[in-house]
Amino acid sequence: SLVFRLARPFDRIAFAGDLKQVINPSGFRWEDVKQKFYERGREPPEVRLLNLNFRSVGSIVRLANALLELKQALVGLSGTEIREDWKFQGKPPFLVHGIDEEEVLRRARITGAGRIILVRDGSEQRRLKGLLASELVFTIHEAKGLEFDAVLLWKFGRDRKAGEIWRRILRGEIPASEHAPHIRHELNLLYVAVTRTRNALILYDGPEASEIWEANLLRELVHRTSEKEVLSGLWDRASTPEQWREQG
Repeated sequence: SLVFRLARPFDRIAFAGDLKQVINPSGFRWEDVKQKFYERGREPPEVRLLNLNFRSVGSIVRLANALLELKQALVGLSGTEIREDWKFQGKPPFLVHGIDEEEVLRRARITGAGRIILVRDGSEQRRLKGLLASELVFTIHEAKGLEFDAVLLWKFGRDRKAGEIWRRILRGEIPASEHAPHIRHELNLLYVAVTRTRNALILYDGPEASEIWEANLLRELVHRTSEKEVLSGLWDRASTPEQWREQG
């Protein structure tokens, strides 16, 4: 309503958005936007769906598409939550396991621009900021709308409250209605997390990998490794002052 009050003429307004990036349901519908045009006596513009992803390499898009398939099977999709295509395949997401937390944090110190560590909650965020002496640790909610060359998704599968939800998903249970919002939230949260990266995605749940990645649609899309050098090779980068300023 505010945009329509500020902008003239109405036929020059362009709205863009991606419902797949919604974590907590907002009630947004494109039909409501159309209604704003009708209320002003104007024919609403066509809603066009774009399905070619220019942000992320194909291996990341494939994982994101698999999460959409899982969501469709469990709780359903809206009409605009469509699967995407890609231009370049890229390296697969790496699931790091068999390495203790201290070693991973030592190798995950951020030395170059375009790297970010994503966590589920503020308490873990504060802990990692202190250990790494870095502000480049974001919650998934904070990173919504941002993109980076490399993302380390930290202990997504270790949240105690979410554990039972993922066990239901892994068992292939059709969720009871009271569990559907929780399942939708978990899938939305993971979708937003994995799509923050352009090139490299590193998954670390602790020395033992989370059972999340054993889900049928996800298992073949992540590469499991316990090689410390793989982590360093994906993460280490030297950046110029100009690159740091660009990120800022």
